[in-house]
This record gives sequence, C-alpha cells and structure tokens, in this order.
Amino acid sequence: MARADRSKLLSALLSKLRSAHPAAVADLSAADAATATVDAAPADASAAVIAEKDPALRELIRSMLLWDSTTSRAEGALRRLDRALVDVNELRACIPAEIAQYIGPNYAKAEDRAIRLRQVLNDLFTREFAVTMSHLAAMTKREARSYLDGLAAAPEYVRDRVFLLALGGHALPVDDRILSLLLTAKVVEPGTTPEAASAFLERTIRAGEAAEAYALLQAAADELTASAMAQRPASAKATSRTEVRSEVRPETRPESRPTRARAAATPAKRSPASSPKPTFKAAAKPASSARKRGQ
Repeated sequence: MARADRSKLLSALLSKLRSAHPAAVADLSAADAATATVDAAPADASAAVIAEKDPALRELIRSMLLWDSTTSRAEGALRRLDRALVDVNELRACIPAEIAQYIGPNYAKAEDRAIRLRQVLNDLFTREFAVTMSHLAAMTKREARSYLDGLAAAPEYVRDRVFLLALGGHALPVDDRILSLLLTAKVVEPGTTPEAASAFLERTIRAGEAAEAYALLQAAADELTASAMAQRPASAKATSRTEVRSEVRPETRPESRPTRARAAATPAKRSPASSPKPTFKAAAKPASSARKRGQ
C-alpha cells in the first residue's frame, strides 16, 4: 500500500479516536501538570516520592512501567513503588527480584522490565554520579535525543515517550499494543516493527500534533487491552487480582527491605553490582541530525 494511502488511513483513525476518547488529551495534560509540580510536598503516603522533583526522570520510570502494559497498571505500579521505597536511589539499589515484587510478580514482562529499569538507573548514576535527568532541560533537542538514545536498556518506546512528554521533542512512541492497533486499522503493513511504525508516524504527523496523536493511540490501546482481558477465562485473570492485592496491601514487601523510618535512620548498604548486569546494545544513530529509520 502506498504511503499516501496509509497516511489517509492514519488520519481517519485519529479522527475516529478523537470522537471515541475526548478526554485522552485532557488526561495527558493533567498528568503533565502533576509531573511538573515539583515543589509540592506529598499530601499522603501515596504521593510521589520517586524522583518527585525530577519530572523527566519520573516520566522515564513511568514509561518503563507503561511499556507493553496499560496506563492504569503503570500508575498502580508507580504508586506501589512510591509507598514502598524512600527515593529513587533506593530503587536503583534494589535487585531485579525486589523491583518485580514491588510492581507485581505477574506484571507483564516483570523480570525483563525490572532488569531494564535497574540498568537505566545505574547508567544514569554512572554518567552523572547521581540518579538525575534534570540536566536534559538545558540541552538542545538534538543533544537530549542523543543522550536518551544512549540509555541502551530503555526500549525505544520509553525513550520516545520521555522525549515527547518530558522534553517537548518530536516523537511518536509505539510499543506492541499500539502497533497492534495500527495493524488492525491497516495503517502499517504486517511485519512492521514498532520502531518502523514509530518512524512512519513521525514522518506523517506534525510535531505540534504528536502529543495529541500519542494520547489518542495510547487511550485506544489501553481500551483494547482491557477489553481483551475481560474476555479471558477467569483462571487467566490472576495478574490483575495479584496486582490489586499488592496495591491494597503495600506493607507486604521483601523482609530484607527497610521501612521508610528504618531507611531514614540506617541507609541501605547495597552495591549496584549485586546482581548480574545484562548487556543491552546501544541504539545506533546516523551522523545526520535527523533520525532515519526504516519504514
């Protein structure tokens, strides 16, 4: 199918999604505003404590949880991390098994997600001698994009989402769920990878319209995922029940982890190298400032 025809199908899909999900963009704006409010003190035990004063870093962690999952599950997992841990440094010091338990042992790709998240946080620490991304705000868009692409353990969906929502760059995040939506609408051809689909969207959608387009695609993908889960047999729904129990009982945690009070009095003494460090291949980028990815 010609690119012009696929562009028309994309336009039709987005128009349909605007009618079906009118609150999607408003919800995204509200989330951005909450993330940007870095001076407000936590109002209760469930308030943000993980990278609460570093919007880009918190968006990175949220994006790692949202990748190939759903918005509601990602927000639930982020709240559990906020309740269980003292700060982002404690999260960095956790071993993958602990992170997986906090977000929910039956969370989609829990083990791989935990390994990648820990790797990303330690990469930031190695680069900056602190777990921070606040310095990216002072970079040019090209420099910030290059920095994000150097975080090899973060999937491209995560890097694109941070670049779009936290740094105001032009990107269209696509994971397997959004790709499935695009395939169903015949916007992309069978066999297209998430990376190739993202590149097509970037070339087709204007920079000023990227955040809205992403919000609509994300909302539709969440709805499709929820619908698919509702149709699964009762025996296959243990994931959601386990995560709900984990959120209702935040005190259930590994015995070796300190409570916030104990952690404040006795800092954790754990080496980041306490578990095997996987190797992720850094994203290769052309010398040109424009990203040229295969269609």
